[in-house]
Amino acid sequence: LRLEQAQQESSEFASELPAHQAAFSKELAETSRQLCERIESSISSVREDVVEHCDRQLQALSAQAHADAQARHALDQAVWQHLSDEAAARADVQESLTSALAAERGERSAECQQISSLIRGVVDREREA
Repeated sequence: LRLEQAQQESSEFASELPAHQAAFSKELAETSRQLCERIESSISSVREDVVEHCDRQLQALSAQAHADAQARHALDQAVWQHLSDEAAARADVQESLTSALAAERGERSAECQQISSLIRGVVDREREA
């Protein structure tokens, strides 16, 4: 009797098995579809986060490049101004030295002419004597 009951249960289970397999397959397919949707949503979200992060980094780098360019321009202007000031100062010094040298030459020339006149005077007196 037990054997007969077990065979009947086995037969009932075997007859219900295709329905259970179909339900399981359907549930598995739905779970798989939902999992794929979650994965795609996560990938999309991560992609958006990465794009936003890259945009922020690009903006920061662009701002830094702009600031660097402004600093470089200011430094170039300062160097140019320093070189211009230095050239003007050298020109002033050169002009002063040239004027001083010309004055010195004039004084030396006048002294030489006085000495030359004195020598001529001495020579002329010696000839007369």
